[in-house]
Amino acid sequence: MKIIEKMVQQDIIQKENKEWMEFGLRQAVHIMGNWCLVICIGLLFKLEIWQSLFFYFSYCIVRIFAGGYHAKTRPGCYICSMICIALAFLIYQQITINKIVCCLLYMIAVITIICYSPMDNPNKRLSVVEKVHYRKIVRCVLLLYSLLFAGTMCISFYRMYVLSLLAVLFAGIMVFAGLLQEKISIHR
Repeated sequence: MKIIEKMVQQDIIQKENKEWMEFGLRQAVHIMGNWCLVICIGLLFKLEIWQSLFFYFSYCIVRIFAGGYHAKTRPGCYICSMICIALAFLIYQQITINKIVCCLLYMIAVITIICYSPMDNPNKRLSVVEKVHYRKIVRCVLLLYSLLFAGTMCISFYRMYVLSLLAVLFAGIMVFAGLLQEKISIHR
């Protein structure tokens, strides 16, 4: 990357840190691109920007620590993620969910995530210590989201509790898909 090369030439960064800086810059560009695409998808489905960002942030935090389905390639992962997000936004836009159904779906998703996460990534297996660590984090995150979900439901802030539901529900679906992916790969 030219910008990193110039920073090395100007002694802003050390040559031995060049690869790390290039990786970090690529990741930052990738992450910013994801956020922009999520906002665009949200706008297509007539969501306000805060709604798209709230959903994506909530979904990503659970997904990072819970694991689940992993596509074999980065483009495959990207396409799968964007399809999930578009589906969640379509559901949000098209379907009105009553509180009882919301609670039931939320509990099913939380139970699925608690029972089966963290899930290994086929490309990087988790050690026992990592599994214990991620399990604690995902449970803490789910506790915080559950409090937010319950609070927004109590004050009837429909948009917020449905977005919370969809974030946790789609993370739960990805955990379940990861289980299926694991079972299929074992039987091959």
